[in-house]
Amino acid sequence: MLFAVALAFLVQGPAPLAAIDVRQLVLSPPARVLQVSVDELKGDPDRLAWSPDGQHIYLRAAKVDRWGNRRVWHYQVDVESRQLREIAREPDWCGRYWTWKSALAGPATPDFRIALETRQERKTATGIASAGAMAQSGGDPSLGSELGPQGQAIASATMQGQTVTTTTLRLRGELLGEFVNTPAVPGLTFGWAPAPMSAIVYADGKGRLVMMDRAGRKREIPAVRDAYLPAWSDNGTRLAWVQREAGKKVALVIVSVDSRQ
Repeated sequence: MLFAVALAFLVQGPAPLAAIDVRQLVLSPPARVLQVSVDELKGDPDRLAWSPDGQHIYLRAAKVDRWGNRRVWHYQVDVESRQLREIAREPDWCGRYWTWKSALAGPATPDFRIALETRQERKTATGIASAGAMAQSGGDPSLGSELGPQGQAIASATMQGQTVTTTTLRLRGELLGEFVNTPAVPGLTFGWAPAPMSAIVYADGKGRLVMMDRAGRKREIPAVRDAYLPAWSDNGTRLAWVQREAGKKVALVIVSVDSRQ
């Protein structure tokens, strides 16, 4: 009987953490599980998910070619052996995990919610330029020529102008993500902790990872930079993320999480 209980604990891992005060968490030093080049992955990582048993991490890489076609590649990381292998498709469990990990509200905490805002602005690169400046910028010298130099400048500014669409994600006044002229990708810069922990982790503007609980208390994870795709394990006892490194490389990093409460 004791052997069966011990075996079940090893397979399933520790029991999930209860609601937490992030300031009281005990974190292990960040451990690099693997380092790989973006070229080897064939694209940039854009999704990370833990398997229910915590033994594997799914990593998806994506690339858009010059014609706008998007391709994705699927990988699985064995956490214990630190081995990366390509797989044929996204695992069945990934969809359920990504749904709660990247939602606008925390699991079972609808009031702990991210505000999404989209705004549009009309911007120009040079404003109302002179005819000389227009020529230096490579504009068409015949554009607006029937109106003289000023007409050319106005036409050039119109052509250089564009509508900039900015989408922001905010939680309790903190900026969790900003997407300019690109669709917002929930989960790219943040990850909810599983219920009933009532917490979130997000990458700030400098790529540092910050934890926040439902009460608004914050805790920065030390020695982290250029991080994205933060993701808690299903039982909340481990946290993984992707970290950009020199030489077009990315690393998969994990910390263990424990509570003194």
